[in-house]
Amino acid sequence: MKTNAKLALTLGLTAVFLALVGAARPTWTMQETYYHIKKYNQRRCCDVALCGDSRIECGLMPEIMSPICGKTYNFAYGALCYSDAYYNRIPGLLDPNGKKIIVMGVQPADFDKDESDFPLINAMSPARRSFELNAVQRLETFKLDKNKGGHHPDGYNERKTKPTEAAKATLIAGYRENRPAAKSEIDRLAAFVKKQVEDGFTVIGIRMPTTPEMVAVQDEKWDGEYAMNALKDAGMIWVEIDGEYETWDASHLTTDSARIYSEKLARKIKEIEDGNK
Repeated sequence: MKTNAKLALTLGLTAVFLALVGAARPTWTMQETYYHIKKYNQRRCCDVALCGDSRIECGLMPEIMSPICGKTYNFAYGALCYSDAYYNRIPGLLDPNGKKIIVMGVQPADFDKDESDFPLINAMSPARRSFELNAVQRLETFKLDKNKGGHHPDGYNERKTKPTEAAKATLIAGYRENRPAAKSEIDRLAAFVKKQVEDGFTVIGIRMPTTPEMVAVQDEKWDGEYAMNALKDAGMIWVEIDGEYETWDASHLTTDSARIYSEKLARKIKEIEDGNK
């Protein structure tokens, strides 16, 4: 009865609070609420910050990388496109006394319309984020379980979907509808990179592995040579990781491939770090 009473009280307080602030509650599960807000609130938590969209969020595993290249946190969001608001959160993730390494996924869709949960979280007041988080944590039945929904405490979002040709065809068709990446948005990312390098950060760029078909479709949406030159001139260290990897939808790595790629990337990051000493 006590649990039911606490649940009723929590839900009632939540309803009153949201009525007062006049904002619609995100359609998140308890798992997602905890995961999204805890991710947004991370500060001074790591040596290596992983940034970008769902290919990073679902494809890079901090638990594999941390023992190799230093404490790693995955700050990526599904369907994210780079913006000033997102850039502003990145430097504060890094321990100022640590290695200060930023890894950024770069591909044409990163400069399209942002359809991630990041803008919604960013628009919340600190009080609202705190209330949402506390409302979930009050529930005795709640526990962040990576086996439910794949949300890991280190920011990694594990997708357990089995690869299908239908999923691949659907996603490739979706990417065909993306607008081309504007050079002004690439320049904005380059300016961010330049500022971080000047401030003593190491900024590494990667393009997560997908299928040849996906690469061909996306490369129609940007001037890849312009992007690479602009980012490298700004001080980004571009990294290529060899190997063959499996995706479940032509875009996102399977768990096994994510594990292999994460280890290879971590070793490359360590090589870069050792070379900078």
